[in-house]
Amino acid sequence: VAIVRFDNPDKKVNTLSFALMHEAQSLWNDDIHSDHSIKSVVFTSAKESGFIAGADIFDIQRVQDKSQLVPVIEQALNFFLRMKSKGVPLVAAIHGPAL
Repeated sequence: VAIVRFDNPDKKVNTLSFALMHEAQSLWNDDIHSDHSIKSVVFTSAKESGFIAGADIFDIQRVQDKSQLVPVIEQALNFFLRMKSKGVPLVAAIHGPAL
């Protein structure tokens, strides 16, 4: 079982920031996807305040041309599909708010 624990130490809550998505994709591609000994993946939060509070609005605000967000959203969708393609149970161990 692989455990992926979200924790942004600089913030009170975890958010889906551009940096977090990049880090999660790197972790998945480098350490999880091709490791056949991993039979399931559990996603959790190290924060007592909750799981993930949603998209990082500060990242979104910094993008001047909002049409540039379309490829970011498509990349996130493709990442979720890649996680699903591993063919193992993906479990979210959620405590507190999750958006």
